[in-house]
Amino acid sequence: MALTAGVRAKTAPPSHSDAWTFRLADTTGVVHTERELASASAVVLFFLAPDCPISQGYVPEMNRIAQAYAARGVRAFGVQSDLTASEADVSRHVAEYKYAFPILNDRRQLLVAHTGATVTPEAVLMTRTGALLYRGRIDNRIVTIGIRRPEATQFDLRSAVDATLAGRAPSFTRTTAVGCSIVRAP
Repeated sequence: MALTAGVRAKTAPPSHSDAWTFRLADTTGVVHTERELASASAVVLFFLAPDCPISQGYVPEMNRIAQAYAARGVRAFGVQSDLTASEADVSRHVAEYKYAFPILNDRRQLLVAHTGATVTPEAVLMTRTGALLYRGRIDNRIVTIGIRRPEATQFDLRSAVDATLAGRAPSFTRTTAVGCSIVRAP
């Protein structure tokens, strides 16, 4: 996987499709669809790759975010869309890192296409109907490839979720995530 870096950007809200549907199995075989999100207050997707060290390093924070917001109706999913990872590699990775939320196998990259995700880890916040509210980094711990802060000082995803749950639009809709490039299907 190629590593890419970027900087924060204030832009218009990400685009979305009015007809958002998906049917994806998670790594345990449970099938998930958009219908199960009907009562969610918001949805967080974490784009992941089993061989991306930056993605691996964020698992504890992704688990904390998923657990912190679950009681408030936020549904979290990991999205594994790496076309080069075998099912065995993905299963091994999920077991080793102990994700606290379902990991969807998105080999057709439906959610990549819907959200515009480009790297792992990249976070997407959306409404239960699939409207994108925020896409970008989880926080600012990773400055650029090879440079990281001891601790994050900006919590972009948490800020976007907090605003959404308070009935406000996030103060920014996009930041640029730093991580491993998602290889797109031909």
